[in-house]
Amino acid sequence: MKPEIDLVIEDGVSVPYEKELFAYLEKLVADLGEPNWEMSLTICDNATIAGLNGEFRGKEGPTDVLTFVMEEGEGSELFFPDPTGHHSVGDIVVSLEKVKENSHELGIPYEEELKRVILHGVLHLKGMTHEGYDWEEGMLKVQEELLENYKDIRFAEENETFLD
Repeated sequence: MKPEIDLVIEDGVSVPYEKELFAYLEKLVADLGEPNWEMSLTICDNATIAGLNGEFRGKEGPTDVLTFVMEEGEGSELFFPDPTGHHSVGDIVVSLEKVKENSHELGIPYEEELKRVILHGVLHLKGMTHEGYDWEEGMLKVQEELLENYKDIRFAEENETFLD
């Protein structure tokens, strides 16, 4: 069984590496032992994620990733089981603009930061949480260790510039 993933790209956002991004997410979810997940990944801009951040977290401004975990008891799968055996776990929303800003601020490749924030969202869907931003323990330590497993995955050729 493979995870069922909806990749939603907001109008006006360009993702020339859509197929590779989808393959990374599918592999990540399967590697984490969740082949029966049904989820979505929405790629958007800062304006969209800022609106969601304000509405759902009461925080002003954009963030890189938001995760909306479907709580146990929510969803129609309780009343209408999915015949494929999948179960809905939630949604991840990523702002490519904010990811790019982060990568420049941190001095790391854009592609690495994009993989990081997607992995971060998936770990939240898996039920992991973190209180602060201590990279040496808990969820964030797990995140960075797992990210090492995906460092060779490329969304684009070395000479393509849209990842800069």
